[in-house]
Amino acid sequence: MSKPPLEGPLASPLLKVVTGTPTTEELAALTAVLTTLVGADADPEPETEPASTPAPWDRSVGCSPVSWQARR
Repeated sequence: MSKPPLEGPLASPLLKVVTGTPTTEELAALTAVLTTLVGADADPEPETEPASTPAPWDRSVGCSPVSWQARR
């Protein structure tokens, strides 16, 4: 089985340093920024509207009788 061109140990590099000698940390930071920018092009999920009516359950004021706060 052959692997796609971007996988495997002998794949062509995705980045090439033309001049300078960046550190491992600098290359990692650049990779993180480029990955974020590429992911930003994806369609964002639509925002949902807040519910117009409150939830049907009742939240009583105070704490549960089995809570550690009920033992005061």
